[in-house]
Amino acid sequence: MKEPNVSRQVLGQNIIRERSGPARCTEMLSIEQTFKCFMNVEMADIIMRHTNKLAKETYNAYNNAHPNTTPKSWTPVSITELYAFFGILIMTGANHSNGEHVLDLWSVKNYSLYRATTGVNRFCSILRFLRFDDKNTRARCLLTDKAAPISELWTMMNNNLAAHYKPSSCLTIDEQLFPYRGRTRFTQYIPSKPAKYGVKVWWICDATNAYPLHGQIYTGQAETGRETNQGERVVKDLSTKYQGSGRNITMDNFFTTLPVAELLLTWKLTIVGTLRKNKSYIPQEMKQNKNRIIGSTTFGFKNNVTMCSYVPKKNKAVILLSTMHNDAEIADSGKPEIIEYYNRTKGGVDRMDQMFAEYPTQRQTKRWPLAMFFNMLDITALAAYIVYDLNNPMLPWRTNNKRKQILRSLAEALKPVP
Repeated sequence: MKEPNVSRQVLGQNIIRERSGPARCTEMLSIEQTFKCFMNVEMADIIMRHTNKLAKETYNAYNNAHPNTTPKSWTPVSITELYAFFGILIMTGANHSNGEHVLDLWSVKNYSLYRATTGVNRFCSILRFLRFDDKNTRARCLLTDKAAPISELWTMMNNNLAAHYKPSSCLTIDEQLFPYRGRTRFTQYIPSKPAKYGVKVWWICDATNAYPLHGQIYTGQAETGRETNQGERVVKDLSTKYQGSGRNITMDNFFTTLPVAELLLTWKLTIVGTLRKNKSYIPQEMKQNKNRIIGSTTFGFKNNVTMCSYVPKKNKAVILLSTMHNDAEIADSGKPEIIEYYNRTKGGVDRMDQMFAEYPTQRQTKRWPLAMFFNMLDITALAAYIVYDLNNPMLPWRTNNKRKQILRSLAEALKPVP
């Protein structure tokens, strides 16, 4: 079955902002300009204001409590300095040195960019006071939003991710577990994940290159009680922006249900996903049975919905639901084409998560908003890399570590010019 005629397009050129409508483009952007499309100046300004405010209040309180000592003063951090700070963090990720002690990073034997950008004491001071919201209003905001300390920036990041990239015809919905063992109001334990403990984020991404399109932080159970049909709600939230586009969304059995498949059809979206075997609408003939032949497939069709049940081994059945396929096509491998398509497109979010883990900026911290900001830095750096690479296919990067080279180039570009 042919895929919807949706091409991949990136807005990798210089942006002219208009009063309405999406961003427009006129010329190619550098890696630094591309990164600033996602971690834009508005976001940096919020961080700068709250960081300077907290640092100033802290130093004033210290001076008032110690009137007989030499007063301390805070040199306000600027937007340029803040981006240089981001560059240092990105470089530590590219060099796999994010776990090293700060003093070791500034050693003469280590990478020279750290010392050339700023002093070690200044870096530690910025890291100490880095904030993303107003602490005076945080308590009130936490009553309705458990992720309030980072929510404003997270929303802005999502808007930027959507504004500067047009995805392909294949999308993936899945969960990311950002590793973090500190205290939060919504720490999750997922034993199947490598980190096991962390902050869960629902993601929709491009299945072809793992571009992060939109992430939704899961803040735990609501006060009203346990949420029913959570997977369906997540699919609706993440796919609503793509109504009428004809795209397909691949998902696993946590999200796939017959009602959500039928709803997305009305939105002109198709799905391919595995089904949990306890669904009441699965025919008995499709469930696991020791009498079914290994390698055989049973198909069912109803109202533009296709269900298939494949037997990979004795007394086991893999059941999938698809509104993209409408026939009983079997691939050359002997498996149904629905399964082959699912296997090709199911790993978008997992691959995105692997790419985050390859060059992470995360440093040890007891402040979960700071930990989540490290995650945001990884997200925006990955988005910048994908967009920049797609728009510059002829650049002479070495294929074995192309992303590392681009991240290093980004970190060096963010360094202020003396």
